[in-house]
Amino acid sequence: MKKKLIKFAFLPIFIINKMLFYFFKLFPYKIRRAFIHDEETYKAELLMRTAKKYGYKTFVETGTYLGSTSKYLSNTFNKILTVELDKNLYLKSKKNLKNFNNIFCHNDDSKSFLEKIIPKIEEKTIFFLDAHYSGPGTSDLKGITPCVNELIEISKSKIKNHVIIIDDISDFSMSENKQKLSEIISIIENISSDYKFYFDYDMMFALPNEKIHREFFKEIIPHFVIR
Repeated sequence: MKKKLIKFAFLPIFIINKMLFYFFKLFPYKIRRAFIHDEETYKAELLMRTAKKYGYKTFVETGTYLGSTSKYLSNTFNKILTVELDKNLYLKSKKNLKNFNNIFCHNDDSKSFLEKIIPKIEEKTIFFLDAHYSGPGTSDLKGITPCVNELIEISKSKIKNHVIIIDDISDFSMSENKQKLSEIISIIENISSDYKFYFDYDMMFALPNEKIHREFFKEIIPHFVIR
């Protein structure tokens, strides 16, 4: 009798598990991403939570694309600086963001852009590095990632507790673009030994001065994610 009661108690879990199994079978990745789980919004929400948790008010983005990330975060930051290498994408994003007085669009390569703005940054900032090639419609530097040069420029900042977030981290490999992930991490660690590294939804988060053990997972990642 006791075994039957236990089985009955766990029946809802079994049913949910089966439903999820067939859900993923019926809806392939592209459909889930486009309609059921919006990757772009989820990533922007992580950026927003990070900013609010650590009290950052300036956001620097390399790789504007169409400006959707900057637009989503316009109410979170006092100032957003974003750069796009491709001229057509820059013009489109500038048009999309023309009504936001706190968003400043630039048409430049990311290294040159950071070289110009880093000396002027007076407060801790979130740097979102997304200028590397990430599929059709984005700027292609023929397999060369600008990430290392971006990090070198950030390392020149007098402020050593910037948050650094790199998108599409799975694209970094010796076979794909000759870029060692270990080199990227090493540059950040040379900025400060206080950085801790987290990975979520194909983004790498380099966070300085955490006060709580695994603070990122405990207080930034949505609570419905179980680890």
